[in-house]
Amino acid sequence: EHFIRLPLTDAIVFDIRTYMAPLTEIAAVPEWRDQLVQIVTSVPENIARYKGFAAYREEAMAWLAAQ
Repeated sequence: EHFIRLPLTDAIVFDIRTYMAPLTEIAAVPEWRDQLVQIVTSVPENIARYKGFAAYREEAMAWLAAQ
């Protein structure tokens, strides 16, 4: 995470680094697997739709939990 003040406008930029990993890689680390299943299944439906994973959430988390 970084706070950056833009020199011309004095606006502040706050960026957050994100990472992507395949579910097979996440499944290999039990702590990651369990945490992701807990978080993703607890997200409200409207947020899941907004984030774009509502259509495959149940199937993906069921697969991940079974690993």
